[in-house]
Amino acid sequence: MAPKPSESVTNTAPLWAPVDGRPDIDVPDRYWACYFILYLLGIGSLLPWNALITPTEYFQLRLTGSPFITSFESILSVSFTFFSFTWVVLLQWLQHVIPIRVCILGGLVTLLLALGTLTVLAIEPLFAADDELLDVLASGATGQFVALISCAAICGIGQAFLTVMTYSYAAVYQRPQYLQAISGGQGVAGLSVTLANALLKLPGIVHECASDGDEAGTPNTTRRLSESGPSVAHARDLIAAASVYFSASCVVILACIAAFLVLEQLPFTRARQRMAEHSTYVHAAARSERAYTDSSSSTERPLLLHVAASDHPPPPGEHRISSGARARIMPTGGTGIGDSHSEGISHSEGIRRRAAPSEEPEMASLDTRVAIDALVAGDADARLGGVRGTCSLVARLWKWCASISLVYIVTIAIFPALTVTIAPSGGSCASKQLFTPFGFVIFNLGDTIGRNLPCLLSRPSTILTAVVSRVVFAPLFMLCYTGSGDAAGPLQLPIFEGTDVMPFVIMSASMTSNGLLSS
Repeated sequence: MAPKPSESVTNTAPLWAPVDGRPDIDVPDRYWACYFILYLLGIGSLLPWNALITPTEYFQLRLTGSPFITSFESILSVSFTFFSFTWVVLLQWLQHVIPIRVCILGGLVTLLLALGTLTVLAIEPLFAADDELLDVLASGATGQFVALISCAAICGIGQAFLTVMTYSYAAVYQRPQYLQAISGGQGVAGLSVTLANALLKLPGIVHECASDGDEAGTPNTTRRLSESGPSVAHARDLIAAASVYFSASCVVILACIAAFLVLEQLPFTRARQRMAEHSTYVHAAARSERAYTDSSSSTERPLLLHVAASDHPPPPGEHRISSGARARIMPTGGTGIGDSHSEGISHSEGIRRRAAPSEEPEMASLDTRVAIDALVAGDADARLGGVRGTCSLVARLWKWCASISLVYIVTIAIFPALTVTIAPSGGSCASKQLFTPFGFVIFNLGDTIGRNLPCLLSRPSTILTAVVSRVVFAPLFMLCYTGSGDAAGPLQLPIFEGTDVMPFVIMSASMTSNGLLSS
């Protein structure tokens, strides 16, 4: 459907130009700026996880000589996931105390500090002389492990703040495409990181294949390299690639900080925030109307809908919602609520006329509807993030909660701890060296495609069944060749053409389902 002439003129206006004389609901998202900024924030929200699990060869180089070299992928995943999940749970209460804006900026700054630390640690060995480089790396292996796990824990906390609060922020727009923008950005984060990592590895792969020929990447060569250590040139290539890699991650986080500050000032954002405030008042008015009707013996009208964040009421005709405040006061004075009954209109209609100059949005997210139901029902614990209210919401949404949890539990159990063990059963030097990086690209490409596909499933029972069925991917990956023996894995036997295609097919299917079901 073609846009109205007025919409076309407004959409082509300067990004910062104010929109005068139009209801909030008609304020457009000029040039889809809010959408693309949320997409960028989605990239930033999943960037730390991908930044930590992708450069496995660099971490193996830095941990050479450490007792944790064979298990650091699993320890890294557990540390990141534990701290991330813990803070996701805590934020169910803290988000009612800490302003959303502070949480988003705080999460971004936390991620910037952690990734900046990894960048400094990656750049430092480059200043060592060639004859001292390998000794410097070996002497600091245990310290590197501690620093890596610490940065992983900090990144988990920062990502929890950013992910939870970004979705809460996007819900204000009350359009599903803005929520999907964050999910799509998360898929792009994984794809861009793994693709960049594969490209940065190409110089080292070319150098290694030129020196070792087709024997490069075979178990014998790998065993020889583990016994004698990597060459100085190869070590420098890995360290330089990691330095560029982590530096680029810091640049992306800085771009997210700048973009969010711009997002806060856009007319579309301000209009949607006002609509969210008005919607809260309108639905609170329904509860106030019932309380007013039931209290016929009382002469005092229930104008105070929430315990005030401040003892000083707002000026007549104005309302106040402070980000992070736990209280709201309805507008009073003038010809507003106090005079509504004298004008022949209901108490709630008086509030509606004062608080909602424009009609309500045409659709609301699931979280918005649940929150409104809790508000109208008078569940104070649900409004304020109490334990009873949270448990009540979980009881009503347990299928959705179980689905989103199981999606990531299965994925994290598989990737990267299990997929990193898969090895090619044959091929040339280049194909052997590019097998793992290319597998990571396929993994994240499937996730990106899934996150950007339209959701065809809507019933929670159907989604939960599909999520549980993803457990089958774990044994399928175990049937692939791991390079621990001379025989190929069952899925790489001659009946499957004796190639390494099946692992990539499984990776693609598992991550496409991950992206589709999670979004």
